[in-house]
Amino acid sequence: MKHEWKFYGSFLIAFMLTACEALGVAPQATVPVQTVSRAVHTSTQGQITYPQMTQTAQAFPTTVYPTEKPLMPQELFDLSQWKAISPNGNFVITCDYTFPTLFYAPTKTVIATVEGLIFRCENAVFWSPDNSYAFIVAFDPNGTLYRWRVDGSQPEMVSLNMPPNQTGSICDAKFIWSSDTRYIAIEKGCNGLYVVKAGDEASFGNPLLVEACNGCFYDFRWATPSVLIVEYFKAAAFVHVPSGNDLGSVNTSGGICAEQIPFISPDEHWMTFDVPWCGGGDRGPNQSAIAKLEDGSEKIFSESFADRIDFVGWSQDGSTLYFVSRPTELHALPDPRTPFGLLAMNPETLQIQNLFEQAWFVSFDEDFHWAYVVFPSKNEDGSLDLEGGLWQMGTSQLMGRQIMANDLDEKFLEPVAYFGVQSFYSANGQELGSSTTAIIRPIPAVWSHDNRRVAVINSAHQLVVMNQNGDVKTVGQLKDSQEWLYSQIIWSDDNKVLDVDGVQWTVP
Repeated sequence: MKHEWKFYGSFLIAFMLTACEALGVAPQATVPVQTVSRAVHTSTQGQITYPQMTQTAQAFPTTVYPTEKPLMPQELFDLSQWKAISPNGNFVITCDYTFPTLFYAPTKTVIATVEGLIFRCENAVFWSPDNSYAFIVAFDPNGTLYRWRVDGSQPEMVSLNMPPNQTGSICDAKFIWSSDTRYIAIEKGCNGLYVVKAGDEASFGNPLLVEACNGCFYDFRWATPSVLIVEYFKAAAFVHVPSGNDLGSVNTSGGICAEQIPFISPDEHWMTFDVPWCGGGDRGPNQSAIAKLEDGSEKIFSESFADRIDFVGWSQDGSTLYFVSRPTELHALPDPRTPFGLLAMNPETLQIQNLFEQAWFVSFDEDFHWAYVVFPSKNEDGSLDLEGGLWQMGTSQLMGRQIMANDLDEKFLEPVAYFGVQSFYSANGQELGSSTTAIIRPIPAVWSHDNRRVAVINSAHQLVVMNQNGDVKTVGQLKDSQEWLYSQIIWSDDNKVLDVDGVQWTVP
């Protein structure tokens, strides 16, 4: 029996050690079973029991660390915050998860992934207009240029011949294609501003230098497929491409010289510039120039010390420029090439036709068939006033005649009083910028949207409307301070209401 008791005692101790190890508890010094039995006071002596492990409880909890796994392509696409999307939306480059990845967006499938090339999607990826590739500027001091095609191939390095970056820092890049996609204007890595031919690899080796200085210009954009606007501190310059000729400029902030904004023909073949004398040295003449955008050549077509040229408009086919030549002094003499009046010029030959002699201010309808014309008229006492009337192109008849001003105040001569912010536009009406020293051409009358009636403020401060039959109707009596030179007239979309300086009048 003693041997049997010893066997059972040894078995019980071994069982306890095994149970403790299974629970993850380090073995402790054992206590004789008899001692444990004596310490338990129960009415019935029974077998000792141990905690049972279940699926919902652990005696000693453990920390579970999740296993990381690669993101699926769709997850990568959806989570990415930095994306460069092609113009048609079909291709997307992501930069902020794993390696840069090129996706086909409609199905969120991977086209290609590139390793060892670091760039920023937000300001270093520039998609081509035809969606076939993207230029990528690497995140390195020299801004190495790559072309990444959407055919699944790896990015290829492009040799762009620019001087090395001398700043020692990484600079932003900017690529802008011209509207006809022939040229690309490039600012890259603090290297200056250049232009290349988009489809000519040799052009990248010999780019057109537009501006070499680093940080001297703020921005650039295309005005036409062959004219690049470069914005400086207080001026915007117009540069012809591919000749590189400087065509002209406008003041965009400050300055002491009043000038007209450039005027682009609808066919984008011509561009007019105002070149007034702005002081300094001996007094010089005011000049008006026209540039041929095919080759970047430029000619002066008017030059006078006291002659003011106001650009009015281009014919739709770009074959005729309409403008007004008027004096800035009562006894001034014009340039013989541009006599005073409403003139029409052939841009190819610079030949001038005087359509309405001595016209000072003109408001054409959109078809250039009718115009409200203002001109000086002599009274019986020999004094001069300004009168206006509705005139049809090619006729001598003047309808709805109105007195526009009782005398010729200086404000009608010298344009200094017309300073203000004025926008300049592309040929298709896109705003390109604004000038704070541009002369706002005074418009004596405003045509309705249907091109049938014109609204005028006469010298009696009456708001009148006339049609092409010469019928005149008085809409309302304005305040004495309101006159056509400074008031703003706006037709409602349905042509039934006129807004004059914020007050509305119903048109009878």
